[in-house]
Amino acid sequence: MNALRVKEGREKVTTVHQTKKTLMQLSAACKCAVKHGLVQVNPYEGMANEMPQYRYQVEPEPNAFTEEEREQVIEAFAQHQGNWNGRGYTGIRYSRHWSVKRRCI
Repeated sequence: MNALRVKEGREKVTTVHQTKKTLMQLSAACKCAVKHGLVQVNPYEGMANEMPQYRYQVEPEPNAFTEEEREQVIEAFAQHQGNWNGRGYTGIRYSRHWSVKRRCI
């Protein structure tokens, strides 16, 4: 199996980073096969290292919210009504709750 064709095929159907992950896994499997004498060489050795780095490797500093964005998030949570309707306190099954609720309408 040609390792370059495998890489190109993965790049056509998925993202670059998923391709990199797949190449790392294939390299690990082939490394194990070399160790146990099943194959002579690992065709995937180092291929993943040649691909672009992940964002967290390029920019190690966290990209946090600004003060204004943080306040907007907190305000949005404070204003959110949620989907709580008290059914947890009734002791009845959810399906029963909805059937009772529909009859009352």
